[in-house]
Amino acid sequence: MGVLLTGRASDGITPRGILCNGPASTGSLTIPASFLADFAPKSIGSLDVHVSSSGLIPAHTVIGTKSGSTLVIYVSYATDDLRPVDFQ
Repeated sequence: MGVLLTGRASDGITPRGILCNGPASTGSLTIPASFLADFAPKSIGSLDVHVSSSGLIPAHTVIGTKSGSTLVIYVSYATDDLRPVDFQ
């Protein structure tokens, strides 16, 4: 899973971003307040969350064809969501 939080620094001009990558599981993600301290208060930013399958043991199946050979089909997924953020 990757998370990218972008916005403006406290000067209101300089772009600022936080990028985190790690394993995804059901639950929540907390960005420490100290990481957010340099974002401009009362400004707008964006939060982009990208989740994809790890590929360590990909989901797969073997199917037979009419000719008698077999095919291995691997299944992977990815999703991405971009949301506005209101820095208070």
